[in-house]
Amino acid sequence: MIIDHYGKSISWYMRTAPIARAILKRMPHEKALYVSKTIYKIAKPFYLKSSNRIYRKVLNIIFPIVYFDQEIPELPDEFKDEWSMLDTFDSLTDWFKHRRSVNQIYRELDRLGFIDITCFAGGNGVVARARKP
Repeated sequence: MIIDHYGKSISWYMRTAPIARAILKRMPHEKALYVSKTIYKIAKPFYLKSSNRIYRKVLNIIFPIVYFDQEIPELPDEFKDEWSMLDTFDSLTDWFKHRRSVNQIYRELDRLGFIDITCFAGGNGVVARARKP
């Protein structure tokens, strides 16, 4: 089994995203989608100004959006926008997202009887590989 799980980090809790999640996931989906798209449209011009890493980290603290521009260069811009808006909506409204540490994932896989467990920080937070005996 291979998993890529949302990780725990202090930086996540310093962002506006957890607050936006707490509000948006309780809204009707249509309204939450409208709000997500609106936030994205407001934030996008700031992301277009620079791809500087530090600048983008600051933007990620301020704006609770997911912005894709370099991940798939051959993808047309309108699809990048759609992908970004839908991923923003998903990240701010899903009920089943739980952040876990590397140790928490490792302990759970061990408790479930998996062997050859490898857990490390990467991907969305924690990447793990394991197999059943």
